[in-house]
Amino acid sequence: MSDYKNFCEYSVCPAKTGKLILARVLLMIFYVAFTLVYLWVFALNFRAFAIAMLLPFIMYAIIKLTWRLTVVEYDFAIEAGELTVAKIYAGSARRVKARAYIPDMTLIAPKNKDSQRVLSASDIVSVKDFSAHEDSETAFVCVYPDRAGKKLALIIETNEEMRRILHLCNPSAFVRTH
Repeated sequence: MSDYKNFCEYSVCPAKTGKLILARVLLMIFYVAFTLVYLWVFALNFRAFAIAMLLPFIMYAIIKLTWRLTVVEYDFAIEAGELTVAKIYAGSARRVKARAYIPDMTLIAPKNKDSQRVLSASDIVSVKDFSAHEDSETAFVCVYPDRAGKKLALIIETNEEMRRILHLCNPSAFVRTH
């Protein structure tokens, strides 16, 4: 059987950061405040109990639309030499955030001090971080040109299979870990 395989998919949940916890707490405060204001306006002030009975349905819709933004995972897929990075919201909605053709990449390296210097270079226009957490040992930096020729960078999580395929697709840009 051939060792060459041109498809790999890997998903990772980002670490629970202070920003994410704050967003969840603020959403909960908003839900409670909205409920109290809604009841105060329609039930107590206008005595419109029929409209007040719509509150559970309105809250369900609001929670369904907003809470999913705090339950995120990243999906990395390599198919036919193209790396696709997507965000999956609450396990149901998938939004592609970046696409890059691996043979066009100029650097595929582990995220360390050397690659951090490359990321801080002035010729890189945009850096998108899709790593699980800041100090991830399996994070890799991928630098590639966009259609206009500007350099972009992605920080992605990898597993052994993804690293093998990245190396197969572009061995000249791949930096091995020691």
